[in-house]
Order: sequence, then structure tokens, then C-alpha cells
Amino acid sequence: FPVTIQVGKIYSYTITADNNPTSYGAVGLPPGLRINARTGVISGRPSKGGDYSVTLTATHKVRGERTTVAQGTKVFLIRPFGNKTIPDDAW
Repeated sequence: FPVTIQVGKIYSYTITADNNPTSYGAVGLPPGLRINARTGVISGRPSKGGDYSVTLTATHKVRGERTTVAQGTKVFLIRPFGNKTIPDDAW
């Protein structure tokens, strides 16, 4: 399910995965959000409206080798005016 966030509002999300991940990643985050690779927490204040498809990964390191234990996509819908519907041509 997509996550709807308002531009400029503080946001936090924690990636969850089985098999004791040792690091996390996120590719394609909206501007203003960042990930803590150690904890899996995505946080910040989105600064630009739009729809962002973000690839999330959780990795486990065993004996020096990394294995992806979970990967998925999360859609972030960043809206300039909260949850109000904005016409597509307004972007």
C-alpha cells in the first residue's frame, strides 16, 4: 500500500525483515528522506511533491559475505497539501 506524506512534515518508517538483517538500503527515496543503514529507519522531511517508487532491501552478513534476506518496493506519495486530492495536471 502506498504511504501518503505531506511535504515538510516529519516522517519516520522502520524497515522490518526476518533473518536478523545487519544492514538496510533504500533506492529512490524522495528528496529530504534518508535511511540509517544500520537501523533501517527512514526519516526526514520530504521536500518535493510527487510519487516515488522506492526499493527497500535488508541484508545479512555472514562470514564476510552479504546476502539479501528481503527486498520489496514501497510507494511514497508526497503531497504538498496533506491528504487533499490534487489534480494530476497540478504537478
